[in-house]
Amino acid sequence: MPRLSILAAALLLASSAFAGNGVVLWKNTGSLFDTTFDLGFDVSGIPHDPVATKAFVAQLDPPRQARLIGACGYFNRYPYMAQSPETRGFCDNLYR
Repeated sequence: MPRLSILAAALLLASSAFAGNGVVLWKNTGSLFDTTFDLGFDVSGIPHDPVATKAFVAQLDPPRQARLIGACGYFNRYPYMAQSPETRGFCDNLYR
């Protein structure tokens, strides 16, 4: 699958319906560290450790968890495709 198609699929999965349960913030600050473009929401406020990352994911409903895990799997395989270094850090913590 061409790289662009993979990116488009990951963005579609990551950005579709990530609002809910009061745990997801839709914001785009335009900062280099804003993960909204990569994941569909900003995770820069989540502490950089596996426990906090997994606790955040546990608050999401199962379909959203699956989308986020899929997007992070993509960014772990192709880290150069992430727009924000925060995305790589968040996704790395998810798999630790």
